Amino acid sequence: MQYYATFRFEGKQATAVFDENGSCIETVMLVNTKKMPVNILESLNSLYPGYDIFRAEDVLSEARTRYYRITISNGKNEMLVIMDYNCGILGEKNVLDSFSRD
Repeated sequence: MQYYATFRFEGKQATAVFDENGSCIETVMLVNTKKMPVNILESLNSLYPGYDIFRAEDVLSEARTRYYRITISNGKNEMLVIMDYNCGILGEKNVLDSFSRD
């Protein structure tokens, strides 16, 4: 079971996710898609032509790893892309499929 606490931090919506023991699993901050780093936007446009960013989150994991969780859509397909700060793809999935890793 997981528990969620939603709050505002530095003017942005944030969510902390906790396990049943009260340990923080991850912290997620909603990102304004128009203010994402240029290198991330360019990489997404190159790797997923024709897709638009629907939602983006800046995630800090329990292991203190930071990455982006980005939902993109081309009108027919919707994908979830996990991308590190250096534009490396950590994982991707079609929203209806199971998670895959390269």
